[in-house]
Amino acid sequence: MQQHNSKLPLCLPIAFARRASFLLLCMLVWSVGALAQTVQVTGTVTDEEGDPLVGATVLIQGTTTGVLTDAEGKFSINAEKGTTLLISMVTYQPQTIVVGDNTTNLSISLAPNTLDEVVVTGYTSERKADIVGSVSVINTKDMLSAPSANLTGQLQGRASGVVVSNDSRPGAGAKVRIRGFTSFGSSNPLYVIDGVPTKDPSKINPNDIESVQVLKDATAASIYGTRAAQGVIIITTKGGTQGDIQLSYDGYYGVQAVPKSAYPEVLNTQEYVEYLQKNNGPNFIHPVFGSMTNPTIPDRIVVSPTFKGGVSANDPRAADELYDISDFSRVYQIMETSPGTNWFDAALRPAIVQNHQVSARGGGEKGSYSFSMNYFGQEGMYEYTDYNRYAARMNTSFNPVKWLRVGENFQFLYDKGEGSPGGGGTLGEGSPWAWAYRMVPYIPVYDIKGGFGGNAVGESGNATNPVAVLFRNKDDYFENYKAFGNAFAEIMPIEGLTLRTSFGIDFGYFFNRDITYRTYESSENTSITGYGTNSNYGLTWTWTNTAAYDRTFGDHNVKLLLGSEAISSNGNGIGVGTNTFDFEDPNFINLNTDQFSTPNAYSNQPIPSRLASLFGRVDYIFANKYLFNATIRRDGTSKIYKTERYGVFPSVGVGWRISEETFLRDVAFLDDLKLRFGWGQMGSIDNVSAGNQFTLFSSGVGFSNYDINRTNSSLAVGYTPYRAGSLTTRWEFSETTNIGLDASLFQGQWVFGLNYFINNTKDLLVSKVKNGLEPQVLQPAINLGRMQNKGFEFNLTNRKTFGDFSYDVTLLFTHYKNEVLDIDGNPETFFTRNASRLSNVVRTSVGEPVSYFWGYQIDGFFNSESEIQAVQQDGAVVGSWRFKDQNGDGKINDEDIVKLGSPHPDFVTSLNVDLRYKGFDFNMFWFWNQGNELYNYNKYFTDMRVFVGGVSKRVLYEGWTPENTNATLPRLAPGAESGYTSFIRSNSNDYFIEDGSYLRLRTMQLGYTLSPSILNKLMIDNARIYVQGQNILTITKYSGPDPDINITGQNPGDDLKMGVDESGFPTPRQWLLGLNITF
Repeated sequence: MQQHNSKLPLCLPIAFARRASFLLLCMLVWSVGALAQTVQVTGTVTDEEGDPLVGATVLIQGTTTGVLTDAEGKFSINAEKGTTLLISMVTYQPQTIVVGDNTTNLSISLAPNTLDEVVVTGYTSERKADIVGSVSVINTKDMLSAPSANLTGQLQGRASGVVVSNDSRPGAGAKVRIRGFTSFGSSNPLYVIDGVPTKDPSKINPNDIESVQVLKDATAASIYGTRAAQGVIIITTKGGTQGDIQLSYDGYYGVQAVPKSAYPEVLNTQEYVEYLQKNNGPNFIHPVFGSMTNPTIPDRIVVSPTFKGGVSANDPRAADELYDISDFSRVYQIMETSPGTNWFDAALRPAIVQNHQVSARGGGEKGSYSFSMNYFGQEGMYEYTDYNRYAARMNTSFNPVKWLRVGENFQFLYDKGEGSPGGGGTLGEGSPWAWAYRMVPYIPVYDIKGGFGGNAVGESGNATNPVAVLFRNKDDYFENYKAFGNAFAEIMPIEGLTLRTSFGIDFGYFFNRDITYRTYESSENTSITGYGTNSNYGLTWTWTNTAAYDRTFGDHNVKLLLGSEAISSNGNGIGVGTNTFDFEDPNFINLNTDQFSTPNAYSNQPIPSRLASLFGRVDYIFANKYLFNATIRRDGTSKIYKTERYGVFPSVGVGWRISEETFLRDVAFLDDLKLRFGWGQMGSIDNVSAGNQFTLFSSGVGFSNYDINRTNSSLAVGYTPYRAGSLTTRWEFSETTNIGLDASLFQGQWVFGLNYFINNTKDLLVSKVKNGLEPQVLQPAINLGRMQNKGFEFNLTNRKTFGDFSYDVTLLFTHYKNEVLDIDGNPETFFTRNASRLSNVVRTSVGEPVSYFWGYQIDGFFNSESEIQAVQQDGAVVGSWRFKDQNGDGKINDEDIVKLGSPHPDFVTSLNVDLRYKGFDFNMFWFWNQGNELYNYNKYFTDMRVFVGGVSKRVLYEGWTPENTNATLPRLAPGAESGYTSFIRSNSNDYFIEDGSYLRLRTMQLGYTLSPSILNKLMIDNARIYVQGQNILTITKYSGPDPDINITGQNPGDDLKMGVDESGFPTPRQWLLGLNITF
């Protein structure tokens, strides 16, 4: 008994210890459970533009627990703090977040997965990962963030290999070149808008654009055959969406102005008098300032039938009551002498620019729709000019049955420009910009009674008061009516096969009115009032039929495309004018109110053109890593005589997705690595008119011409040769080779692309140089040259998200080299282009790039008579430029003219930076053009003393003197002593050549998107407000108005005159306030 009782104390401690351990373990588990609290996490998943993503997966990482986002992109999930949520969706980069203290109303933005992105590439679409051609996909969000009246102005710096030069005229577009210059004429790319081809991108409202792809090589673009040699830009407009109707408003309002740094520095009145003293000498008597021995600046300037000159304020000839301009034949005008009129401030103004768009999108199982209406208004920066555009678009798509889809994409656009700047539009020596620097400073804008000031006093030049020009042109206007779109039907009879037919139209009607009023204030006045009008229309229809087959068999994916296309273009135009009206009320001026003359009329030759095509394409992918593509197209055109009418354009491309090989498949950081090679041929017929094969004759009412048979060689009312025809003209052919490398790393955080290309163009089309025996006959386009463009381009993108902060940085780089290989089989043959007053400033010849600058090189000054005797230079005097004797023969003549520079840049690059933090977003876009020269022709008028008028400060302060032999300009002196000799002033030289490189902060934008809590209270889905500046900063050495003219100068259609600045309008600085709302 005692033994038994002795064991009890031992058992009790053991049992207690077990129970205590179990209790402690339970307490520990409870403590850990208390620490790992389950919380409810709510939020919204959107794309980068803030639109909700429906059906995105929100998953607790490492588990199968998750939810899907609803129709508004919202989700709610229970998760423990510290766990990781994985948010993903097809075609988007996945993102992870760690559950922390902030668990409500999370805002999560997913970036697109570029590998799965579907790209439209010519009658079909492909995954970006499967493309073997050179295709740039433009970020439309960034592109459209720089508002513009025209799509082309928004393309600058947005795609590698694409060079854009802007045009700042109201409503104007820009010049676009893809991978250099492939023609002697125009190298404009082809635009395909919702499947309808056009060469005029102004037909689309940029706000309707959903996506933009640029096809740059033959592998990608040869399926467009004869129109693809200059590249293809494919545009898809916004379609409908699934779900309830979505209403949106997008608009901005702002102001734009020309920066004063663009104004040339010209002399004020006091400086101008000093200039006259040096330039004309003491014996010269000026009608305004008197003798140059002792000149005075008068109080007033009088222009009357009996006296013209400057007078004091109390001179009886300047009495106010004598002022009378009622009779233009006996004008008595009185002006206050200006101390220095700033003609640029007078002619220019801060201008309002605004854009407003309302859209409705929606749809269901059987169809979808998208409607939009847009208004764009842009005041001209010149006084009395204005531009307005109205556009409406309707895109619909319906699936009445499973195997049928029908729809349409249609836009109507109307635009009107009021107040023509006159002369040559905004370009050339007759433009308001040129008048502003050619007007003398002492003439005021207005006289003492509010009439226009002018230079009729004498010795004041022949320029025209630019404000007067603008005011008198305020009643001029043009109108455009444009209808563009297509209707389509698709049938899917069996799995993988799609039959499609599409019929598109491109219609345009243009009307223009021009009234010329009498003038009284100028040295060269217009004595009659004239009226002119012209109108024309054009209609192009395109009928396209395709059969596409897409099937996957195990590791094999095959895509086949067969198609036909027919295009027909026609149009006509008429113009009429008269010029003897006895009144000037624009409300009553028309052709019927001219009682004194017979109107002159003309009409265009309505020659239609046709294009018929067959094409096919095959794409083959094996094991998602070996890619093959082949295309062939046969085109026939009515523009060419029947023996040369048809052309065949093949291409082939291969690709290798190295990242899919087993030896790289397990490399975690490597998403995609692809090597591409492509070769192919494309064609062009753009520089051939519809009637190129025909010899044309012209006539007119009241004209006396030789008749066709030249009977007895006598004059008769009949016809005269207008243009010769050609039966041997054939296609231009471009053969391209492209090698490319694409890479994506770290789940799309780093994306890289590199392309090397060679483009050889043969049978270049150009109008033959006029035969000296037939100076009035235009020559046809014929084939007579070869050209090469080669270069490389790359793009680099880095994007990452850190909690509420994310960034996206993209760098683009383009380099190309252009060389003419042959012209007409003769290495001595060349083309030249002139400026308005200087001949042969631009030249194109074998072994050089298209359109290089041509002239004499300045080799210092003639500082003494002995230096003049050493070299024979026409008219040389002490203080004049000495041109370089290139061949050392002691004579300065045509054999010493050399290449002075090239308008082609060494490279073009751009940097786009996007930053986001919670609801804030910031964008900055830089553009850099490096290594090209420009021909600053403005200096011909301001610096060369060719005309009486405004004078650059350089002439007065940087001229040669015996004390300053290291000057910039020749000696300023009267008569034969002047260093500005006739030889110097009449020949192109490198004084006009300047470095055209520039770095520009193109856009900078700050935006804020309202939080979901505020949006819910306002009952709207999304709202964003932003402020933006455009062209804020430009760094350049160029002294002209704007260095952004390098493509074709101010000639919109001729690539043989690149880089010549003939008073182009500068790019304005712009400030905007914008609002985006979605309901």
